[in-house]
Amino acid sequence: MAAVACDSGNGDASGPALELDERQGTVEGVGLGDGAAEIKEVFGEAPPYDIYANSTPLGVHPTDLTHAGHGGCRPRGRENALRYRGVSFFAYGNKFCDVAVTSERAVTRLGLSPGGRLSRVEDLYPELECGKTNISSDGTSHEPACWGRTGKRTYMWVGGDPINNLSFGDRPYGPRP
Repeated sequence: MAAVACDSGNGDASGPALELDERQGTVEGVGLGDGAAEIKEVFGEAPPYDIYANSTPLGVHPTDLTHAGHGGCRPRGRENALRYRGVSFFAYGNKFCDVAVTSERAVTRLGLSPGGRLSRVEDLYPELECGKTNISSDGTSHEPACWGRTGKRTYMWVGGDPINNLSFGDRPYGPRP
């Protein structure tokens, strides 16, 4: 079993880079469509998932991230998440349908990373739409984000500036109104 060491927080730049494939929605070769066994083979065991807790990467509170308003997964089974430092995988049922990445060591094929500037998204991924997404319950606070299709069955969300969340899902993402 080969386990990948993830960073200790929202983004430790030390250590080897984590390879992201935005066409397939994978981190180090595992992600969308995979089961828990495949992910654990690469990342090791994860703490037990509590469905009443968040599904963000370990050490990251949901309010630290610029989340999508919808997308990622179609509810179709029991919730499950494998949470590691810098990356988490979420599923309804047995196949993972959403991957959230906060590690600044993670790099897409085109060179985008959490911690980078959102302005790079428009140059690297002209097919993505960029705009603002609501981050407050009363609709008064917004942050920049980009979203769109990056593969045949893969969608990407890039939130915050600097980027605090790069996610892959098997369904389209969009901003919160």
